[in-house]
Amino acid sequence: MTIEGRVLADRYAVGELLGRGGMAEVYLATDRVLDRPVAFKVLGGWLANDATFVERFRREALAAARISHPNLVAVFDAGSEDGVHYIVMEHVPGETLADVLRKEGRLHPNRATRIAASVADALGVAHAARIVHRDVKPANVMLTPDGRTKLMDLGIARNIDGESITHASSILGTAGYVSPEQARGDPVDHRSDIYSLGCVLYEMLTGRQPFEAQDPLAMAYKHVHEAPVPPTSLEPSIPPALEAVTLRAMEKEPAARFQSVEEMAAALDDRTAPVAPVTATTPMPAVPVTTPLPTAHPDNLPRRADRVRRRRPLVPFLLGLAALALLGGVAFALFGDDPPAGRAGPPGSPSRSASLSPSLSSSRSPTPLPVDSVEEAAAALDALVADGLANERVTPDAAEEIRKRLSDALEKFREGDTEKAIEELGDLRDKVQELVDEREIDHSQEQKLDKAIEDLAAQMSLAAPSED
Repeated sequence: MTIEGRVLADRYAVGELLGRGGMAEVYLATDRVLDRPVAFKVLGGWLANDATFVERFRREALAAARISHPNLVAVFDAGSEDGVHYIVMEHVPGETLADVLRKEGRLHPNRATRIAASVADALGVAHAARIVHRDVKPANVMLTPDGRTKLMDLGIARNIDGESITHASSILGTAGYVSPEQARGDPVDHRSDIYSLGCVLYEMLTGRQPFEAQDPLAMAYKHVHEAPVPPTSLEPSIPPALEAVTLRAMEKEPAARFQSVEEMAAALDDRTAPVAPVTATTPMPAVPVTTPLPTAHPDNLPRRADRVRRRRPLVPFLLGLAALALLGGVAFALFGDDPPAGRAGPPGSPSRSASLSPSLSSSRSPTPLPVDSVEEAAAALDALVADGLANERVTPDAAEEIRKRLSDALEKFREGDTEKAIEELGDLRDKVQELVDEREIDHSQEQKLDKAIEDLAAQMSLAAPSED
């Protein structure tokens, strides 16, 4: 559903689409009462009927509206009309830090320091209001033509007291900057933002992210277990004191990082001052991620030629696969120990052992970060489509087609028809192949989309009610 050209709340004239994310779309709009441009953020149509997501979206607006700072994008209004749930925000001219890094590569250390300090100032205000941003990354930092820095999108913010505004697996879209505790699914506090800001500073100084991997799960694993290459080994001109600030912010253990963004900002401001030594974290063995998620087997999401010949019943196979995964402990928490006898159950079930440790056993390979629910897996797929759009690897028409078919599959699942929902995902996978053949989707995206569709099918099968 497009809202371009509509007037909502008898006030906001919606114009062109500015961008899409995993949960929302942002349009340029005009506030006809105050005669000013605004950014109009709308909850994605396929989530608009989900009461849980609508409530999270509303709470995003409340969280953001109660704090104000020159380095934070202001929230003006929020509301709902005819099934459209929206937030009205300050329209900030300029470009994102992500755009600047793509064009320019690494930044001069002085410029990188100024930007990092400005983001730290904005985070300080959020943290004082007991809000953790949880998605600090270059794409959420706006640089204005007059040299100002604006932090935006508290879309996956979390109250420090523990009330989550969005699903934990939102990290899948921003795995390059996720803190180790966030990747593990552990409780997070303001020090998680400090880690992410350290990753952003690292990229500004070196022109590359701290870790590189083929997919978000492998990236998250590296944040948990691998040390970043020292920035000066990539660019010797980086001042050693600035490198020290960066690496301290990126310590694996929260207690070893700066304990407040104010402390980090002070270290950035006086780079001649020594950064307090910290206890080095114990290095973890670099075990490759070899144990896959319990995913739908490709044979059960057949290509076009296979589907002409036969249609296998998808649900029994996937449920059997899930049962095997559970028996082997695959569906348990990231890098968890084997489940105790009699305690096996699907992820998030009440019978899951509370004593399972997230630590890595030296005798076996870890299980990749799980996608814990159907809605989260669907959000991960949608975020992948949004990323493809942003990088011009997926055309707008292809993105619209994928999202429509995704919405159809979710509707069938919510109606209780899991087998039909998974069959719809098989059709979606066929359609992706067609769109690749028609050059509507870049070949580089095909395997990623296939994997995301299979993960979603597996989550649907795991969530399907028992027939007993």
